[in-house]
Amino acid sequence: MESSSSNSVSPGEKSPPRLAEIVGTAIAVLTLIVPLLAIAHYSSNDVQLEQPLSYSLQRTDK
Repeated sequence: MESSSSNSVSPGEKSPPRLAEIVGTAIAVLTLIVPLLAIAHYSSNDVQLEQPLSYSLQRTDK
């Protein structure tokens, strides 16, 4: 049975540089946070919901 190491990198392969991991993580976090910040910034707090118009129905007797 092969010994299992905590690294998933084969002995012949080099692991990605630490800087690349940090940059990748930063990009992933920004893609999640920036849209939320943009929506929060551009959404209006003064939204007034319009009440639907109500019409009274007249009954016609035949």
